[in-house]
Amino acid sequence: MVTSDPGIFVKQIKGALQRKLRKINEAHEKANTFGNNTHKREERRAIEETASAIEQIESLANVNLKNSSYELSQETTSSIPRLVFYKKTGRVEYFSEDQKLSSATFAKNTSEGKVLQHLAYNSDTAFMTSDLLKYLNDPRQGADFPDPKKRVNDVVKVIRKKLSPRVVKTTTNGYMIECKVILV
Repeated sequence: MVTSDPGIFVKQIKGALQRKLRKINEAHEKANTFGNNTHKREERRAIEETASAIEQIESLANVNLKNSSYELSQETTSSIPRLVFYKKTGRVEYFSEDQKLSSATFAKNTSEGKVLQHLAYNSDTAFMTSDLLKYLNDPRQGADFPDPKKRVNDVVKVIRKKLSPRVVKTTTNGYMIECKVILV
């Protein structure tokens, strides 16, 4: 059913997400009771990925499932670039000015994850390469020339490759993120 009223559309999405979330929670509880069998690990992983997808849809539509009120947020329709962090899953999504979505998952213990998180939490502040060095992991054993500046540049290059070249901006004062940062 197609409707032009966004309120009805949001209610339909909300109802579908609530039903899906109930089913996922039931399946997740059931999978947790089976223990650590190999085939059950895959099942639990699929359930967690589905829950993550619903969490992402919820944040995009700005629908709060625990609250019966709803509102379409200005953030979901604006052309302001934004970076969305999902704390539970480590997933990061970047919405460009033209609303193109690019997403990637960054583990919290990797150099990329640490640097991106630091830049995002301090958005609109430029950091020199020397300032970002403390967020890098130790260089691998046997690395030829672990030049610190090159390592920071490589980490930023990986972040840009995974998300978008426009996520991390290079300025005369160093690297920075110039967009709205949303923590979910």
